Amino acid sequence: MKPKSIIINGEFSFPSTPHTSVLHPEQIVIDALATFIDLRAEFLLVQEEGKCIGIIYCSDLIDFLNYDDPDGALVAHKINFDLRSAVMAMNMP
Repeated sequence: MKPKSIIINGEFSFPSTPHTSVLHPEQIVIDALATFIDLRAEFLLVQEEGKCIGIIYCSDLIDFLNYDDPDGALVAHKINFDLRSAVMAMNMP
């Protein structure tokens, strides 16, 4: 799994996006996916304290839920990860 999503400690520079909605790093994966579905968005920026600190791609969250879990036994656990933890898990070797 090679994700495009990133959350950093600091400010992240990204060109303007078509969506005004943003995610928060403490938001859980299932809520973030609901936001993606509602907005029909491919990606959303992550903001904390008014600063852009990252970007999350919907496809990365879906891959995260399915990664190394062919029978889906861990999905109920993974949907409750906060976004910061999910991105850290996605980027582990």
